[in-house]
Formats: sequence, structure tokens, C-alpha cells
Amino acid sequence: MSSLCCVLFTLVVILFIYPIIKVSRPHWPKINDPNRLISECSKLMVNEGIISKREWPESVKALNPRSVSARENYLVLTISSGGIDAAWGYLIYPDKRSETVAPRGIRILGIEHPGIFRYETIE
Repeated sequence: MSSLCCVLFTLVVILFIYPIIKVSRPHWPKINDPNRLISECSKLMVNEGIISKREWPESVKALNPRSVSARENYLVLTISSGGIDAAWGYLIYPDKRSETVAPRGIRILGIEHPGIFRYETIE
């Protein structure tokens, strides 16, 4: 009887904790046209720094980022600033590279398409 109670208690705890864990994990928005995104992002790479929301092309707006900033040879599309967790989003390299060295303070989690990498910041 006590083992059945333990199993039921464990099941109830899991059912309450699982949704919290699922919601707290990053969820990258789907990129419908990666080539268009890369092409439009390459036009944003005029100066390094934060890019105003009014300058974002439709392919960027569709991802609903919190911010977009240009670096030396890539763009950072921050989807979530993280709050108590790491910030995360996409790194866009207009040269469509398949490999890259992670910029300082960033962990690359995978490639979405040549030139588009999922990232999160290192806490």
C-alpha cells in the first residue's frame, strides 16, 4: 500500500512540475524562408550596434525578437532576454557558413540552416 502511495505521489508531482519545466525551456520560432531571412539580414549590417525596430524587414518581424543588433560579421536576434534564465535567439551569418566559433559569452546550440544558428547566453 505504501509503495502505491509513493507511486501516486510521484506521478502527481511530475504532472505539476512537467508543465513548468516545459514552459521554461527556450522555444525558437519557426523560420519559414531561411534564405529570405539571411538576405534581408545582410542589408541590416551597415553599422555595428542595435538596429531600430522600424528598420526590421518582415522576415525578422515574423520571428518577433526582443532586439536585433549587428556585430562585425553577424546579427544577433534575441528572441528572449531570459529573465532569470539565459537569453536566447538566433545568430545570423550572411555568408551562410555551416560552422562558426561561438562569440564570447554565447553558447551555440545548433544550426537551423546554413548561416542561422540557435544560441543562448552563458550565465
